[in-house]
Amino acid sequence: LVRLYDEDTETLAPVAGTSGMPDRPMYDADEAFPGEAYQRGETVRVDDFDDVENYDSRKANAAMYVPLDDHGVLSVATYDQESFSDADVSVAEILASNAAAALDRVEREQDLLRYETVMENVRDMVYVLDEEGRFQLVTEPLADWLGYERAELHGRHPRAVLDEESVDA
Repeated sequence: LVRLYDEDTETLAPVAGTSGMPDRPMYDADEAFPGEAYQRGETVRVDDFDDVENYDSRKANAAMYVPLDDHGVLSVATYDQESFSDADVSVAEILASNAAAALDRVEREQDLLRYETVMENVRDMVYVLDEEGRFQLVTEPLADWLGYERAELHGRHPRAVLDEESVDA
């Protein structure tokens, strides 16, 4: 089961799970085992539910709750084995790490798309540089003023089209 953190409600909401899984509760970001894993930023293993209050014995034998960085928590349970091996935990942590990286990438792409949409609709001469100081985004009015197509400027350094005084400014 994947629970994603909702900033507005400060909860871990179930968003995806295996088919046939019963409805799972939503937890506060610091509640129960998922909240503990999320807050600590490390995997929480439960290999014995005998001491867990209000636990229905028809449920899993063991579970692990693996944080997805600041995105949420991956919950994995077993009904067949008595506990998870260290190898099982390692595989789940690798999966969670890859999922967190994918979620980071989706967020960056969404931010970039919003940014590009704004840049497409701005009628001023504006540009954005990447970490290396090269044009990442250029508005049409600026490209026209410089005498270039926008695509020609992408990835070039401002020194390629501006004099040193303009670059310094």
